[in-house]
Amino acid sequence: DNLGTNVVNELWKNQAVLFILNLLCPVYPFGLSRVVATSMYPKKDAKEISRTLVFPTVLYALIFIGGGVYLYSPYMLFPGIWCLYQACLWISAIKKKSVHCLPLY
Repeated sequence: DNLGTNVVNELWKNQAVLFILNLLCPVYPFGLSRVVATSMYPKKDAKEISRTLVFPTVLYALIFIGGGVYLYSPYMLFPGIWCLYQACLWISAIKKKSVHCLPLY
């Protein structure tokens, strides 16, 4: 009986972290990411959206990585690492002027 409760609690925590991650830093391949990126900035092009979202993505990535290390939680650590990776892709694409090729757009 206790095992089922622990599994359900971990699933709820995981879903809450992913929901917050989708809202705060929209990165591919999270499903809500495209909707958030296009609805928050409907009149901007892909390059402007990327420049706007790169700083919060790095910030939240570091928060998630720090929280994951502090709490020993892979549920927070992995999304943080993924956000940091996506931010590096955004920065690289901005420098190469190929943001429109990213899968988020």
